[in-house]
Amino acid sequence: SGADECITKKNFHEIHCAKNEIYNVKKNLEKKIINFISTKIEWISLNNVKISKENKENLLEFLEALEEDDDVQNIFSNAELQN
Repeated sequence: SGADECITKKNFHEIHCAKNEIYNVKKNLEKKIINFISTKIEWISLNNVKISKENKENLLEFLEALEEDDDVQNIFSNAELQN
């Protein structure tokens, strides 16, 4: 069906595929799943960057500022926050 990976979450399934396969995967799912809700493309990082405890707060403040901007619709990050 074109899917590379399927991850089951509590309330949904996350299906990974090549971006040129998304509509083929969607069509196949809609044939088999009665209550199919939505499809969307999201960016998933290939390489994560570890963020130190010292820089964590600065990054979180920056991301919050982006979220508050009306012109920003989605925020994606490859940050891996340290505890």
